[in-house]
Amino acid sequence: MLKRGSFFMALFAVLLGFVLVGCGGGSPSQGSSNQASQGNPQMDKKAVYAEINEILDSDIVKTEKDATERTTFYRPFTGFGLYPSWQVTQIGDTVRMDAVIVDGTKWEKSKGMDSLVYWHTIIFLTDEKKWEYQIPHCDGSTGGGKEVSKNNTGMYEYYETQFNNLSPGYRLLVEGTNPIIRLKGVNKRKDIKVTEEMITALKTGLRLDELFIITRGKIERAQ
Repeated sequence: MLKRGSFFMALFAVLLGFVLVGCGGGSPSQGSSNQASQGNPQMDKKAVYAEINEILDSDIVKTEKDATERTTFYRPFTGFGLYPSWQVTQIGDTVRMDAVIVDGTKWEKSKGMDSLVYWHTIIFLTDEKKWEYQIPHCDGSTGGGKEVSKNNTGMYEYYETQFNNLSPGYRLLVEGTNPIIRLKGVNKRKDIKVTEEMITALKTGLRLDELFIITRGKIERAQ
């Protein structure tokens, strides 16, 4: 019969053997898996940067450069009037992506300041869903990134914000049927049918946003 001390020593030796075998058997495959997982993201990153540059070089994107501040702007080509849109701002190897909503009225169709809605709420609608966004700290004309301006072409109500603030609404429009944007003010509202041109621009913007999330706001592109 084993003594109590000898019994526990023998039991400990057996358990230690199981532990060592388990750890030893798992280590090589686990190490290989870790090495593979560390290698794949680097390969994927190159593909991501390549796709970003391919989009920014495409015909649906226009580029403007500010040589003084060494800043490059990328925007989709869109027609006059309201457009749900986006803008990518590049400084060095860093980018910022913003969402843009513009409601424009040409001078020949304008009734002066009465043509403006002074909207402070943006409602994204399809046959399937509805999503509403309230511009923070906005009285309809200014505040929260909203502006009212005019130039040689016409009058504009303009709103710019971080892309992710409006991306749920943008995604709703591209995934639904009969997409509409409603601009809502205190006393007026305006419904805009979203065109195929706008949908193409929104799909491009949503894809760029996904890619920039992967690169953490970085870009490999000469300015």
